[in-house]
Amino acid sequence: MNTLFAFVFLILFAGFIIGLIKPRWVRMPSRKRAATVFGVAILVSGFIVGATTPNLPKAAPQPVAVASKLTATTTSTKTEPIMPKPPVPAPQKQVTQTDPTAATRQQLEQLVYDAVHGTNANSQPYIRGIDVSQAVDANNPWNADGSPNYTRWTVDVSLNIDGSKSLMDEQMAEIFYSLYSHRKDLYTVEIASYEPLIDKYGNQSDGEVYHAFFDGSDAYKVNWSLDKDTLVYQVLPGLWTVNADLSAINPSLLSK
Repeated sequence: MNTLFAFVFLILFAGFIIGLIKPRWVRMPSRKRAATVFGVAILVSGFIVGATTPNLPKAAPQPVAVASKLTATTTSTKTEPIMPKPPVPAPQKQVTQTDPTAATRQQLEQLVYDAVHGTNANSQPYIRGIDVSQAVDANNPWNADGSPNYTRWTVDVSLNIDGSKSLMDEQMAEIFYSLYSHRKDLYTVEIASYEPLIDKYGNQSDGEVYHAFFDGSDAYKVNWSLDKDTLVYQVLPGLWTVNADLSAINPSLLSK
């Protein structure tokens, strides 16, 4: 039925067009009359066609397409599981191993520099050199427990005094006091003093003019509780042993 009304609608529409062009072909006296008649007929037939048109069912959703979309979405949003990072180990502190031998050497050298420092009249440093050595000596008097592996120390000091014999004695006493009053494990402390000397040809060079040493067995007997001046100027100068005394070999170069 809907098809018939649709066919009628098409015929009326064609008549409307022809009536506007040649009214007499559709048996109408004028274009106005043709437009009125066919226009009303077209509206009525159009309404009837619309009313008789069956409602078409809506297309069901395509499950495949939805599934494919879901699959695509799932695939695009899928993420790999996050693996925990292994813990970074904390940096280990570098433990400095202290060498007791090196520490002792440094301390003994520092005690010498504390006693005598500066420069002489010729702008040379008073300390010419320091040599520290060690050996095992179970018979050292400072070895109270009789340990067979008792370590003793020997300190050799070279000085550039360039001055009087009294200045040499004073500087040596200062060194002996500084070392033995702080360390009781010294075997011997030897000090050599150098002075500028001139040979018979007029050539000048530094030569050893005084050499003395202080033995640990004598230092063991000293009353170190006395004040420093008493020890330096009275006690110690009479205790060290003089190996060589050439301080008067060139008196013209020595201060008076």
